[in-house]
Amino acid sequence: GEHTVTVPAVQACLAQYPDLNVVQIDAHLDLRHEYEGNENSHACVMRRLDDLGIPFTQIGIRSFSKEEYELVRSRGLQPFFMSRIHAEQDWIEQVCREIKGPVYLTCDVDGLDPAIMPGTGTPEPDGLTWRQTIDLLRGIASNHRIVGMDFVEFSPHPGAEHAAFTVAKLIYRTLGYIFR
Repeated sequence: GEHTVTVPAVQACLAQYPDLNVVQIDAHLDLRHEYEGNENSHACVMRRLDDLGIPFTQIGIRSFSKEEYELVRSRGLQPFFMSRIHAEQDWIEQVCREIKGPVYLTCDVDGLDPAIMPGTGTPEPDGLTWRQTIDLLRGIASNHRIVGMDFVEFSPHPGAEHAAFTVAKLIYRTLGYIFR
């Protein structure tokens, strides 16, 4: 689905879990105030959650606008940019320490490297590997209660049918980690 489905889903979880944290796997910050004149664009999802005061952790980031980067710097946010992930071996432990409460997981599949996830509308090179992604999901599920999740921005491409299997396997694995 389109990433804007996250906002109402998070709001629904927030009604049950007032200390909810959002964990975002994504290539992009999605912190724009508006994109192409639309405040409810896929590029604005995390900004809308930020407007609601919901704490979030961003992982796999490697593409952003000047506006978004200035917001990150002015607010002292510490996204897990891919450069940070490559440099810090304990990044998964850092993610888990940062989360304070139940988790809503939003996984934009462009967070994964396009070599394993070509089926997205906005691919970015140098994304998360399969191993990094499942280790992260296992770590979060082992240390925190995942109460909601979405996997978004999948866009099938002829000849790349393996991408659908990859997304399905991520969902399957995440559910396995949650309910083991």
